[in-house]
Amino acid sequence: MKSVKNYYNLFISSIISITILPMFILAQNAPSAQDKKVSADFEKQAKEYIKIREKAASSITKIPDKATAEQIEEHKLNLQKAVQTVRTNAKQGDIFTPEATEMFRRIIKFEFEPQERADLRKKILTAEVKTIPLKVNFPYPSEKEQLEMPPTLLLALPQLPKELWYRFVGSNFLLVDKENGLIIDFITNTLP
Repeated sequence: MKSVKNYYNLFISSIISITILPMFILAQNAPSAQDKKVSADFEKQAKEYIKIREKAASSITKIPDKATAEQIEEHKLNLQKAVQTVRTNAKQGDIFTPEATEMFRRIIKFEFEPQERADLRKKILTAEVKTIPLKVNFPYPSEKEQLEMPPTLLLALPQLPKELWYRFVGSNFLLVDKENGLIIDFITNTLP
């Protein structure tokens, strides 16, 4: 009888572990109300940039359906210039506000286990991107390496419009326009 009771207790504790422990872990990692607000504000700012970019794009010639590589490059440069003109007063911190910067640094720091963080840091710091100038409204050089973001990190970060992407340059974290290659905003020293 004692053996049956032991199996029963083991069964009950297993059920509790399977159902309650994941809920506890999710609750600990769930974004706070403040983070939800900061994330929503960040996403709104990113969408505002897209509206500005679309307005700038409407002032330049569209790419022909069967465009050559030269025409595509010319369009990219024209779009860069148009956006730079519209955003002449853009500066660091316009989209990555102080609150957003704090949230992004925290997410990046705690998203990875120590070994994963060390591996990511090594990969990022050895990439050939050291000469990319950190300037808002400045093009990310197309010939420079573009490191893919770890999928788990992308899932933890605020969602971006499809026209933008996140990039690491050294220990810095950038928001970059996919079509025209402009650096929209950046955060310095994000890697722990």
